[in-house]
Amino acid sequence: MRNWISCALGILLSVVVAVAAVLLCSIIPSNLIGASALALLIGILVRVIFPKIEQLRVGTKIVSGQVLKLAIILMGAKFCLQDVWNISGDSLLVIALSIALTFGLGLLLGRVFKIENKLVSLVSTGTAICGASAISAVSPVIDADSNDIAYAICIVFLMDIIRMLLYPLLGAWLSMSNAAFGLFSGVAVNDTASVVAIGYAFSEVAGDYAVIVKLTRTLFIIPVVLIYSFISLRGRKVEQQTKKKTSLLRLFPWFTIIFLAMVILRSVGVIGQQLGSTCSTISKYAMTMALGAVGLNTNIKGFKRIGLNPLFFGITLSILMAFISFVLVNIL
Repeated sequence: MRNWISCALGILLSVVVAVAAVLLCSIIPSNLIGASALALLIGILVRVIFPKIEQLRVGTKIVSGQVLKLAIILMGAKFCLQDVWNISGDSLLVIALSIALTFGLGLLLGRVFKIENKLVSLVSTGTAICGASAISAVSPVIDADSNDIAYAICIVFLMDIIRMLLYPLLGAWLSMSNAAFGLFSGVAVNDTASVVAIGYAFSEVAGDYAVIVKLTRTLFIIPVVLIYSFISLRGRKVEQQTKKKTSLLRLFPWFTIIFLAMVILRSVGVIGQQLGSTCSTISKYAMTMALGAVGLNTNIKGFKRIGLNPLFFGITLSILMAFISFVLVNIL
């Protein structure tokens, strides 16, 4: 009976944190922070102020696990593969190359900074694709720890704040055209809210194009999730060689299969635009609730164990990605 009460209270607290994040996000100007990242920060703050909420971990674990997977599944309904053709081939090539090079540099820098593989994967994914949403999508696939998820999201959020302050000034100083800056900000900035803020701070034309590029870039979360799923499957198969035999379906992250099915159904028109929009909205709220729970599960003392190396790793990777994106925008 006590476990059921703790479970219910943990779920309720996650809902309260999510609602608080959505309300605060609506009054924060200039798209400074997305609701998901804000929910994470609120959750961490609540855990610091009220450490005894650890007793509600049964409920918050359900939200950070199962609700997060539901959010990922529903996220698939907003992706229509035909949207890729809305931008030029050169722009698509810039997006693909920047993502591939970011992951490659992430692997290399991870060894240089001696970062644990799961944290490297989270920071690299957040930097290459779309910040907190991408980190959230990959985290259950690689079975990441709440502290690692929180740390990775904090890193990409910090870098986006810096980008919002610097990139419009940098674009003006370099006399970039509206199209060039729109492509650059759409490729080199993580969170969608930050892309909107940076793009439109430069010009309306740049903002419009930045959003199109960003939404196309977000589609790359599909192959990234699948790749990590197969890597995870391979690791589990090796682990199971010394244990009892387990079916392939049980080893493979089941929610990624449903996620892919949702993408296909949306792309072929089985899921219409209105239903896809509804699923996307539910996914955003579920993601906000799940990341609030991740924050509630995060022990800030765990950041000390992780150390500062991942922060320096994230900063270095973000700077290199910005440089790569700028070069690709100007040569392609």
